[in-house]
Amino acid sequence: MSDIDIEAIEKSISSIGQSGLTYDCAALDGLANKDQDHPATPVLNPPPRYRSELRRIKNKINASMAIHNRMPELTHRELRLLAYDHDLPINNKSIYLRLLEAIKTSGISSCLLYKNLLFVYFKRYRYFIEHQALLLPLKELWLSWGQGAQDACDLSNVAGAVEVYFSSEAPLNIARCILGEKEKDPRNQSMHPAINTLLLRHHLLPGTDDLLTETYNSIINLCLDGFSNPLYLNVLLYEVLLPNSQSENQPEGQSNKGIIDKARSREIVSELLRLADSFVTDKAACEKKLKRYFMTQYGLGDPRNPCCTDNWSGVDEQSISIFRRWLVEDDIVFFFKFLSDDRNDAYGRRSLWLRLANSIQDSRIFISNYHYNARREVIERARQDGREPSSLHCDSGRLNSSCIAFNLDNLLYAIEFTEPDTALYIYHKEVFDIDLTQDKLNISDLKKIDAPTATQNTQMMQFYYHTSYPALRFYHSNNWQLFVEKYLSLYNIKAHPS
Repeated sequence: MSDIDIEAIEKSISSIGQSGLTYDCAALDGLANKDQDHPATPVLNPPPRYRSELRRIKNKINASMAIHNRMPELTHRELRLLAYDHDLPINNKSIYLRLLEAIKTSGISSCLLYKNLLFVYFKRYRYFIEHQALLLPLKELWLSWGQGAQDACDLSNVAGAVEVYFSSEAPLNIARCILGEKEKDPRNQSMHPAINTLLLRHHLLPGTDDLLTETYNSIINLCLDGFSNPLYLNVLLYEVLLPNSQSENQPEGQSNKGIIDKARSREIVSELLRLADSFVTDKAACEKKLKRYFMTQYGLGDPRNPCCTDNWSGVDEQSISIFRRWLVEDDIVFFFKFLSDDRNDAYGRRSLWLRLANSIQDSRIFISNYHYNARREVIERARQDGREPSSLHCDSGRLNSSCIAFNLDNLLYAIEFTEPDTALYIYHKEVFDIDLTQDKLNISDLKKIDAPTATQNTQMMQFYYHTSYPALRFYHSNNWQLFVEKYLSLYNIKAHPS
């Protein structure tokens, strides 16, 4: 059988720089913006005309390893053909050393074979790093070649910075190069090349498992460490989490498997929320961006809604509590700023409930037709952010009253109304059997006219502190916040300092 025709092999490969890869060149074009769908993901394939012979060689190796626990003798042709395979059958030092020797004796014409072996190195990067006897010859062979041979292989970026690829820090080095490339023009972030595009430029694509996975994780870790950089945050949200979320939601068998799995995605979500909660610079803007992203684009929804509970599985409880508190704080501000008759907070209602936000497990706004018509614009904006207030109806009396309901540590329920002259109602959980997730509610269900009024008369302290009453009313008179806090403290519900 004649030796391999290198020219015939090169013609049979559709790739950039005759790399032995089959992939869409359009993948190298920068995306117009971060929300645009990524191009189809390329895959590694050996030249079709040699696949049957490659299978025969791999079967020969597998049989010898299974029966004799050693590598079989391979002909020079078999070794050279094996260099085209990106999924060698076993991590065995002898096979790689023989391949390197075969490539070395072939001279400059073996450049294509060597490049394919580099992809085996990328695929099994961790194995090579743990066996320096393989890594060093691979690196030395590359350095020994002339610049012309390197250019012909279209691996000039590897040749230009060989320490980037041939070291134990390769994943971190490549990750830094990729993020540095995205940071070149911070003024025009929408035109930055996508992470997947930059990975291709570094010859990393599905099939280069080890190095690709470790590089991707290094990119994630660098972005988390540099969380305050808006570009890094966008990388995490729109190039790491969003594509994997879309892949998860596709029907079985139709999804393009992401580099990170669902568990890792949820770990990133958890860490992002914890970082954002401790963020100092422009914290409000960061929280607003993450709230809208996770509620709408990423599709986790409101964790307080039972329908969305499964979406948040895998996110740690601390991070869910952080996100829940953000939503509660939003509800408090929205209600007392846009709906309440006391928008200047003269009675201190908004400030009190914001200090109690950590103890509020759930909140729900019920809006009357009057307020919906009067504040339609701000209500619709809230809906665009994934918020959906309920409706409040009134059979008689004040038709313009809206309210907000709070679940306090699953022990008490508190109801505030838009009119500050209406009392605050606090109910024991056992007597409050109203489902706050329902779309419509009648005001008569929330105002228990037989609820006793908590008094501020010092002679009535015994009555005031008595916890056996299933419901109490607190009017917003002088120092009412102090009395409410004292009552809540009996249930170990405490407000944070201002």
